[in-house]
Amino acid sequence: MVFKELLGRKPGLYGMPSGLGHFHEVVGHVFGSLEMLLEGHTELNWYCRGLPVEKYAQQRRNLVENLKGPVRLCRPEVTLGATDEVERYCPECEEIQLRDNGFRYVHRELCAPYVVACGVHGIELRWKGKQGRLFDAECHHPLEPSQLSICVEFARRTAHCLNTTSENGAFTKADTLSHLMKAGYLSETGRLAVGDTVRTFISTFGEAFPDERMKYMCSTEKNIMDALRNLMRPDRAVFPLYCILLSWMAQERACSKQRKSVSVSSTHRRTLSPVTEDQVRMAMAEHGSLRAASTALNVNIKKLTALCLLHAIPFARRTKTLDVVLVENIHAAFDARQTPAQIVRRFGVSLSTAHWIRSCRADLAELKEHRVQQRVREDKALWEQVVRASPGETTTALKLMNYSLWARLRRNSKSWLEDHGAVPALIRGPRRSCRSMPLEPTVNRVIARVAAASEKGGRRPEWKTLGRLQRATGMTEYELHRLYQLSALKKYLETKASFVHRRLIWGNATPERFKLWKIARKAGLRESTIRFVQHSFMKNYDTRNSED
Repeated sequence: MVFKELLGRKPGLYGMPSGLGHFHEVVGHVFGSLEMLLEGHTELNWYCRGLPVEKYAQQRRNLVENLKGPVRLCRPEVTLGATDEVERYCPECEEIQLRDNGFRYVHRELCAPYVVACGVHGIELRWKGKQGRLFDAECHHPLEPSQLSICVEFARRTAHCLNTTSENGAFTKADTLSHLMKAGYLSETGRLAVGDTVRTFISTFGEAFPDERMKYMCSTEKNIMDALRNLMRPDRAVFPLYCILLSWMAQERACSKQRKSVSVSSTHRRTLSPVTEDQVRMAMAEHGSLRAASTALNVNIKKLTALCLLHAIPFARRTKTLDVVLVENIHAAFDARQTPAQIVRRFGVSLSTAHWIRSCRADLAELKEHRVQQRVREDKALWEQVVRASPGETTTALKLMNYSLWARLRRNSKSWLEDHGAVPALIRGPRRSCRSMPLEPTVNRVIARVAAASEKGGRRPEWKTLGRLQRATGMTEYELHRLYQLSALKKYLETKASFVHRRLIWGNATPERFKLWKIARKAGLRESTIRFVQHSFMKNYDTRNSED
């Protein structure tokens, strides 16, 4: 009754309830200030880890005021959220509580999202009180010994987030970016090595947790890419779980890089032997060129050049100026309409040198421009043919069919391409993307168990509704409505007429099946309901008898 009046919900453990301002005015002021209530008894600090600094005040207001919508400003997709309604406890922690205080209590560190182990004693947590949700039971698997140490460390980092403010604690968005920069994933210019980061994250945490929801979030490339994208944008919110795990991964890599650099400096550099003057003289006398000698000595060509200059060892230098005869021959080759690539192969000069000589001649530049314009005219004629041959197609479709032609026109004649594109498509409203449902096999397995229980032989059939499914699985109304929008529940739900038909078929197993009052008594239905669907039922019953 107190929960209903003060918090507007049923009794239970809630890490982020709304309406705490009214709760504090009525009874909460006895235990302390409103700030103490928010900082010490909610998960506010944990969820602020993934928010921009300017949204901290809004998240705090969501807890104080009465809201009808979601309280959390950053949350995962539907079916991926952790439950906070069932108590979890550590047996050793309870013994200490009884010894020190004389009573047991539930600490928020043990009921934090995705925490399955005690960060103090290093053991797996146990469920307390009522049975957990059916969906949670399907998602949670037994904790393996190889996963215990990671889950314990995750619980400790989560406890740090809960017990320290987001302004002074670690694992915020800014702190996570700083760790990524120290580890080498993020450059000083703000460029992120996305591929390396995603691969390392999946290999580190993909199979590290026993919960299918965490396993899905840590092993799906799309979720990790979305988290990194939101982390890089200062105005976006990211789920705090990724801030904790990304900082953890970056810290481990920074430590391994530091250990590696120490080991290299202490072993490899001591055994490195310098190249002596006699070795350089012998290599230059044997090979004759800097490149061949550097390959034989396994040293950099620049270092070998410096050694030759230091010890006055003669070597052939590359000429910095071109011979007059060579330049005249290159000009003659250009007059003969040879390409720069052919010039490189014929005279042994670099490609940049060939292009530099050609750019010095105005006639060759005009010839190149003439060839480009001629090619553009040919491409324009081809594009007009493509547009006429595919009426009704959009510019994007034409581009995909003729990408090289579209790319040349966009590079050389962009304005003409925009004016001579395809007929613009009709303006449509925003299309909803067909999003896939996270943990679809697990959701289908839970729904199948509920459906099998409702159709169990010998029992009276029950109406398959969202309310009955909510009571059986323990899911929230919001989760069920999101699953219904994703077409995950449509195969389970049924109409009233279908439910009545199933009841009538089940209750019509006796010879007195055509006596209405007997059918209604056994089926548990009203006679008016049976009359409403009687025509359809009799038709289906006759069809079933004819098949038998």
